[in-house]
Amino acid sequence: MTVITQETVRYLATLSRLRFSDNESDLFSKDLDNIFEYASVLSRLDTENARPSAHVNAPQNVMKEDYVSIFDAEQILENAPSQENHSFCVPRILAED
Repeated sequence: MTVITQETVRYLATLSRLRFSDNESDLFSKDLDNIFEYASVLSRLDTENARPSAHVNAPQNVMKEDYVSIFDAEQILENAPSQENHSFCVPRILAED
């Protein structure tokens, strides 16, 4: 049985830059646990004699009209957790040599 703890939910929330109350973390941990438990049930099914299928319906390409949205730089940077000189600041991922 998979157990998704509140700590795991808090960790995922931190990575996603989301904030949940303790009650929400508890609900999400139960929901995620149920999802993973169902997936584990499906993985135990015998599919030896099942014929492979790609799609129930024939795939089709859905085209959508492109459009340009113009935003002000300040408006975009309002979403940045950190900014400097009209740019997003992000954590360094490469070591300096």
